[in-house]
Amino acid sequence: MDEIYDLDFTKEQHYSYKEKIPALEMIQNSISINRGCFGGCTFCALTLHQGKIVQSRSKGSVVKEVQKLTNKNSFKGIISDLGGPTANMYKLSCKDIEKQKICIRTSCLYPNICKNLNTDHSEQIELLEAVSKINGVRRVFIASGVRYDLALCDKKYLKKLISDHVSGQLKVAPEHNDEEVLALMGKPSFKTFLEFRELFYQISKSVNKEQYIVPYFISAFPGTTSSKMKVLETWLRKENWKLQQVQNFIPLPMTLASAMYWSELDYKTKQHLYVPKTQEDRKEQRNRLQSHRDYKNKKDVK
Repeated sequence: MDEIYDLDFTKEQHYSYKEKIPALEMIQNSISINRGCFGGCTFCALTLHQGKIVQSRSKGSVVKEVQKLTNKNSFKGIISDLGGPTANMYKLSCKDIEKQKICIRTSCLYPNICKNLNTDHSEQIELLEAVSKINGVRRVFIASGVRYDLALCDKKYLKKLISDHVSGQLKVAPEHNDEEVLALMGKPSFKTFLEFRELFYQISKSVNKEQYIVPYFISAFPGTTSSKMKVLETWLRKENWKLQQVQNFIPLPMTLASAMYWSELDYKTKQHLYVPKTQEDRKEQRNRLQSHRDYKNKKDVK
């Protein structure tokens, strides 16, 4: 990865594009520090694309790229993101390489965090500090998603992240609040998310910062009934969370969730699952995540 990122990228849009690309501004001053993911969520194909073993750049490589970035006239001193598929998996790996070679777990984090996984975020803290000290850099933010159950294993990292590297909003993905659905997703208990949320606001308050969590939720996932979505909708209303970005489940090739979608079976127990497949069911479930919006057809929400 160091060799790849050492190439002379311009970070500008290709000259063949005549119109300005809006997304470029958002990512132009972001830095990729790792690839791969050992989370193993059943709906995600990332592990299949980039691998379960996380590949990380060296601190020197990242520092070198940021130093080159500070020489650009367009750079205003803000690193918009120092992250990857999951920001806080940088330099984390199995403690035992021999066990890793024969490991058959699809996730290092579910149903519990593997005892052989190194959860020490020290190297990421060092990287954040090194980049922050570069002349011309005013702030370093993490805009990539953070795996909160993993972050809870390292309170020092958690305090560093929330105190210094949140731009005002931090992205996390609880996905649902129903324990049965979360188990089908390969996600941690909702209680873990609530624990993280409480710590997030405690630390934010202690450093006198007004910061918010941006949560991601999924509707129409295999096993998600209308009644389970109604419980989630009620909880969101109680918390006064008006979601702007939601995901209505789409089965991706080669994922366990896709197998559950087509077979209508729980991949672990082989028991029948309710799977919302009709346009009406899918629309109703999605609308429950955003029931604050003024939909043309309000009976979908009712």
